Formats: sequence, C-alpha cells, structure tokens
Amino acid sequence: MAGAAKTQPTELTLEIAAILRGKQGRDNITKQAIANAVGVGASYIGQVLAGKKQIDIELLDRICIFLGLDLVEDVIAPADRLTSARRY
Repeated sequence: MAGAAKTQPTELTLEIAAILRGKQGRDNITKQAIANAVGVGASYIGQVLAGKKQIDIELLDRICIFLGLDLVEDVIAPADRLTSARRY
C-alpha cells in the first residue's frame, strides 16, 4: 500500500517558521527547551521550525508565549506581509 502523498509547505508556513527560527537563534534557545515548554517532542519542534510541519494555532500561540513573541504582531502579521501569495 502506497503512503499518503505529502503536501508541500505553503509560503505562509515557511515564513512563520523563519520568524520562529530567527527568534530561537537570536536567543540561543534549544528545540528541546521549546518542546519541554509547550509539551511536544523536540523532533516535532524541529519540523515546525524547518517549515515541514503545519502547526496548530494553539501550539503556535504557546511557542510564541515561550519565545516572548506576540502571536499577531510579531509572527502572523509579518509572515502575511512577506507572503506574496496572500496579497489581496
């Protein structure tokens, strides 16, 4: 039986991941520290930060709180502005 087709990450997912990765790197925070704080595995956080995994809004909010980011002002709005496919 063939596996399910994997969907490619959207530009928005990649932009959000880049914003989170940037903050993680600037503050020298490990994936394990984020994972422990939000209650998921470090490998899952790694996939989120790489833009390979779509993220639930509640989990994104918990990650933002841990990283000291405002969900809308620091993550969603900038990612939206940087995503060409989301131009209105």
